[in-house]
Amino acid sequence: FIGRGRGIQGNRNSCYLDATLYAMFAFNNTMDFLLSSSVEGDVKQGIQQKLRECVVNPLREEGFVGAQHMGDLRDLMSKSSSLEGLQDEEKEPEEFLNVLFSEIFNIKPLLSFRDGATNEISHVNLCQILLERDPLSATMPNTQDLLTRYFVSQNLFFHTQPELLLLQVPRSGK
Repeated sequence: FIGRGRGIQGNRNSCYLDATLYAMFAFNNTMDFLLSSSVEGDVKQGIQQKLRECVVNPLREEGFVGAQHMGDLRDLMSKSSSLEGLQDEEKEPEEFLNVLFSEIFNIKPLLSFRDGATNEISHVNLCQILLERDPLSATMPNTQDLLTRYFVSQNLFFHTQPELLLLQVPRSGK
């Protein structure tokens, strides 16, 4: 999976989509239930088929998905989504995942959190860890550290034990 002609080739600001699909399907089968779940409607079935046959299978078998397939997938998804600009604008990974899970595959939210202050329950598809960098720490935190700090800072608790925990970890850049 290293070198030229490997991974998912970008198409019109698709880095968020490419990286998310790569993480979901390149090295594990945890999300394969999406590829065979029952979906209603020709467009949604077309999205599922395109994802399975033109993205996931080539990625796993050949280690490469061409830009045309990614463009076709985005075009199909835009026909079944309320999210504007899905065809050619950069989006955040959570926006894409919410469209994929909620609007296309009609998957019930994967996570339930309880707010420790209000006892309100929220249902979401992924846990987006948003934290300020710890200025007192000289070491890079691991995933457990980040998750614990996030839950403590937000006063959150799991309401139910998740079967699948999708995390979006902090990015750092300029």
